[in-house]
Amino acid sequence: MATRYYDEKKERVQRARIRAEKQEEQIEKGRFTSSWKEKSNLKSSSSSWRVLFVLFILCLFTYWILKF
Repeated sequence: MATRYYDEKKERVQRARIRAEKQEEQIEKGRFTSSWKEKSNLKSSSSSWRVLFVLFILCLFTYWILKF
C-alpha cells in the first residue's frame, strides 16, 4: 500500500529525535552531574559576595545620610 502524502516536517522531527537519542547514550551521566554541581557552587559563592558588597554600600549610604 502506497502512502497518500509525504510529510517532510514529520520526517525531519523523527530524524532529529533519533539523533538526539544516540547522543544521549553517549553522554556520561557522572561527568554531567559533577560539572553541574561545580557551576552551581561557583554561582552561589559569587552571588553571596555580591549581596554582601551591596549591603555594605547601602550601610555606608545610610550612615552618610543620617550623618547630615
